Amino acid sequence: MNAPLLSSGTDAPTLKSCPELRKLCPVKQDLRIALDKRSAARYTRIAPASELRWGVRSNQPDDALPAELARTVWALHRALRQRQGAPTGETPRPPAQVEVLRLVSEQPGTSVRELADALRMQANNVSTLVSRLANDGYLERRPHPGDGRQVRLYPTAKMRAAAQELATRLDAGVSEALEGLGEQARARIAAALPDLHELTQMLSPRA
Repeated sequence: MNAPLLSSGTDAPTLKSCPELRKLCPVKQDLRIALDKRSAARYTRIAPASELRWGVRSNQPDDALPAELARTVWALHRALRQRQGAPTGETPRPPAQVEVLRLVSEQPGTSVRELADALRMQANNVSTLVSRLANDGYLERRPHPGDGRQVRLYPTAKMRAAAQELATRLDAGVSEALEGLGEQARARIAAALPDLHELTQMLSPRA
């Protein structure tokens, strides 16, 4: 399956090896250029000109890009979850519980209502998830310091230890997989990260 943004394949050319690129890029500055595929193939700028790294554009039609990107991201998400696994002695938790744990870890002191808004779920359903996680020792309920009627959620020591274990395992797995790719493939992935972050923000629901 071709990558949705940049394809893998043969080594990308440098300015030294490709006269057409030397003509089109006489100065050192970030540019986006394209050559006709029949003359020298299409290339897209993926790094500062001083690094002289170029990536070959995918032949994927523009109208197929959204579906291909979505399929690739979902497949990557599944692979990451499988590689991460569950904490030692635990069974994998449902995605909804994992999302609650992630949000509480990122925003200690959040409330059930705030979690429900972030997850686009009913507050009573989130409350059920929170109760299960609290009973399992992953979340701690504390009264709001300014309003005892409100409850705030915090990660427990058990949750922090589990999160560290999973993060270490996942980092090792991703590092191993990246090492199996070529240097230019790793460069293309790194170059795509800012655009993927921006795309994530654009797709995220707005209040």
